[in-house]
Amino acid sequence: PSFTADVTALSCSPGGDLVVAGCGDFSVKVIKTSDFSTVDLAGHAAPVLSVDLVKDGDVVASSSCDGSVKVWSVATKSALKTLPNILPKSNDVPNSSSTCSLRFSKCGQWLAVPTEQKVVVLGRSSNWEQAKEVKIVGLGSGEMVTSTDWDSEGEFILAGTNKGNLCLVSYPDMSLVTTVHSGRKHNICSLLWHPSRNEAIFADMGGHWGLVEELGSGVDKPAAGDSAKASNEDVEDMEALFNDDDDDENSFSISKTVAETGYVKDEEGNLAYGSGGPTRPESALSMASTVEGEGKREVYRPPPPVKVRLQPAFQSGASPAGLSNRFLVYNSVGIIKSHDSDQENSLDVEFHDIAVHHALHLSNSEGATMAAMSNKLLATATTGNDVEGGKLMVNYFSSGDVNREWSVVMEEEEEIRGVAVGEKWVAVVTSKNHLRIFTAGGLQREVVMVTGPLVTMVGEGDRLMVVTHSGHPLPGQQALCYTLFTVSTSIRPLNTAPLPLPLAPDSDLYWAGFSDSTTPCTADTAGWVRALDQTTSLWHPVINTRDHVRGKSDFHYIMSVSHMEGVLRGVLCKGAKYPPTIPRPLPTALPLEIPLTSTSTEKGGLEQTILNLALQSKFVSASPQQTEDTEEVLETVRQSEVECIMKLFALACRSDHESRAVEVATLMPSVETLQLAIKYAAKLRRVGLADKLGQLAMNLQEQQDKEEEERQGTAQTAEEDESQDMFAPTQENPLLVAAARRDSLPKSAQPVNISTQGRQENRNPFAKRVGGGSVMGSPSQGIVFDSLEAEKVKKSPGSGERTGFGQRRVIGLGQEKVKRPGLAKQPLIAKEKENRDENGQGEMVKGFQLFLAENRDSFSGEPDKVQEVALSQWKGLDKEEKDKYKVAREPITGMEGGKRKREQGDDDDEVKKMKTTNGSTKQKLAGFAFDGN
Repeated sequence: PSFTADVTALSCSPGGDLVVAGCGDFSVKVIKTSDFSTVDLAGHAAPVLSVDLVKDGDVVASSSCDGSVKVWSVATKSALKTLPNILPKSNDVPNSSSTCSLRFSKCGQWLAVPTEQKVVVLGRSSNWEQAKEVKIVGLGSGEMVTSTDWDSEGEFILAGTNKGNLCLVSYPDMSLVTTVHSGRKHNICSLLWHPSRNEAIFADMGGHWGLVEELGSGVDKPAAGDSAKASNEDVEDMEALFNDDDDDENSFSISKTVAETGYVKDEEGNLAYGSGGPTRPESALSMASTVEGEGKREVYRPPPPVKVRLQPAFQSGASPAGLSNRFLVYNSVGIIKSHDSDQENSLDVEFHDIAVHHALHLSNSEGATMAAMSNKLLATATTGNDVEGGKLMVNYFSSGDVNREWSVVMEEEEEIRGVAVGEKWVAVVTSKNHLRIFTAGGLQREVVMVTGPLVTMVGEGDRLMVVTHSGHPLPGQQALCYTLFTVSTSIRPLNTAPLPLPLAPDSDLYWAGFSDSTTPCTADTAGWVRALDQTTSLWHPVINTRDHVRGKSDFHYIMSVSHMEGVLRGVLCKGAKYPPTIPRPLPTALPLEIPLTSTSTEKGGLEQTILNLALQSKFVSASPQQTEDTEEVLETVRQSEVECIMKLFALACRSDHESRAVEVATLMPSVETLQLAIKYAAKLRRVGLADKLGQLAMNLQEQQDKEEEERQGTAQTAEEDESQDMFAPTQENPLLVAAARRDSLPKSAQPVNISTQGRQENRNPFAKRVGGGSVMGSPSQGIVFDSLEAEKVKKSPGSGERTGFGQRRVIGLGQEKVKRPGLAKQPLIAKEKENRDENGQGEMVKGFQLFLAENRDSFSGEPDKVQEVALSQWKGLDKEEKDKYKVAREPITGMEGGKRKREQGDDDDEVKKMKTTNGSTKQKLAGFAFDGN
């Protein structure tokens, strides 16, 4: 017969020809086992709790979560009797406080029904009306009768309670004979009296079952009056036993003992230590107690050690051992299923991509209990025992060898705890904490020690992660550590010492593996999945799978983590942590989400997306194998990250949070992105914010230039080291080396010689010279004092000025050939100071700031856009032009600078035109982005 809902209760006739079943769809079915014909009884309004039928099978009784008990006639399919409100109502069987396990007597004339703290008996002769009842005395508060059964003669009723008590009641006088405790305070859900012996078995909701013997043996059924009299006599005997005051050596007085210890009875009859007297003495079992006697001393007793549980070793992605059909491997490569039964002992290997290899069906005569698989090879292993060592078996299916299988047996008493495989290697950890490395072809390479008992190990490509116990954990916790290795022809650790592995409180390690970007990932039983940033050794939580389930007992069985796609693939298991092998589980994809708060708001959602993309970009860029697909994904992720940053920046601007907007701007990866932010701020007329962003852009540009120079210097140094002449002299003339280095530099980058005789000035033919020929407003401000000293040197009227030995004579167009005797050096200093005060050039600057200060007048447009135009032109300059602004100096502006710019020769104009014409496409686009608006 078929059922439309779960079967919640079963009972069968003594002969086995009839079976009655209660279902979760509120129905009761009576099934004839000879032809499986079914009679449906409908009338309950909630799932059925228990059922029973008489020996002849014509009457059925049932209890339901709706609180009622019904007695049915199978022939008419109708209810003969309905008892409402027998037990508290509930909506499902697990939520019911009582199973209300009712039972017919063996003769079929009586029906025992448990209700609250009573047992009610219904009689068939009275059309199932209530015939007798008994209230079980001595039950605790909240304790209720949940199940009943009759003995074979119908003389006793055994009742079980929800607190683990078993009460024996005699029938028909309905008196309590005895109460026996089952040893566990769990709800007794079922009872069954032996058909011929005075014993019964019981089961409780905690999964425990037990046997009660010698029920009703040697018990004489007293009359009703005799029962009360016997009870009173028992009470008097107990009082006489424990309150006897005579001095009989065979008796003792409880009242005297209580009085001697200082305890008295309060108004309610409970024992309490005497009020107003000394404090209660400390127990000898306390940690610090005082021992009376000569010289009081305190004895300190340490508390008992707390028991902790070390997590046993397991294979990541494998089902628990002991199942006849289980998964040995379920990862991104494929599936390995183990079948262990009397008829078959085999392994089924399936690959997600059939291009890797076709499916395999292998014999498992060795009884392999663990396995690992990559896209190159397959390894299985047996654990071994105290006598025989474990055995490793490898199938190198990707090789072209005729014999692709090999095996190796460990030493005696060396069990295999875990196995992992990579692209061209196999690794096992044994009970002796040995990490053994084999090549894919079976060559033993290395044996190293791990730091503690193994928990799990996984491999991917040339990476191996081993997780071990690091020490004695705290109660309810696990103290784990991990070590990352690179495995090729040898093994090398990536972290010099084992690092702690974080887990959620009160949880165990559930899964470990590598993502598609070779990033180590772990998951615990609390649902948290973490990924390791190998540059900082920090574990980032990327998803909590518990947020994606509905029931408390549901769980996600993890298959793989993909940082390329930003998802976790797993199988949703209903009421379990591991999926069944049949039917084949269907994986689902969960998005990786950083656990930020307030993600329901627009700001929180953007923050979470930015952080998700930033971590994804970091993990993908750290992948050891960079392919075209990786670069394409990385470019897409970074573009999406920039878009989200700009949205968050715009939100901060619209919300009038300029400080937050500047903080968001620091996340922008390039100067171009900052330029877009500056344009947006200028559009909103936030001049102050635009200035701050401009400063950020300049700092970022200088940082990028500095990094570029360092890279070029490093590359040049490497080339020089490679091209060094081994026959060159070991010692060189430093003067010749300095001269050659100076000549190799461009003129704009040559250092200024500040000596008096060897001074080299910037030649400006339009600058006026005063006194000794110093140029007014010359950019070489550092040589003013040399000019003053040069005034003391007398020159003949016909002699020309020479800047150094061997240098030609330099005469400016505005300079007289004969020195004027009336001019003194005071006007030189005054003019220089005047220029400084007017132009505000009191500090030394360099780089883009120097370029902006000297050329500010040449930029047209609104004041808030001058900086953007200057920055675009600065980026369009070549390296030689930028080198002119590398040395820090005071900017040259004003009349002199203007004259120099207006009167430069045609050669400079042609050079500018040529640079503008030959500029790169990037420079043209940059200029168009700002000049066009």
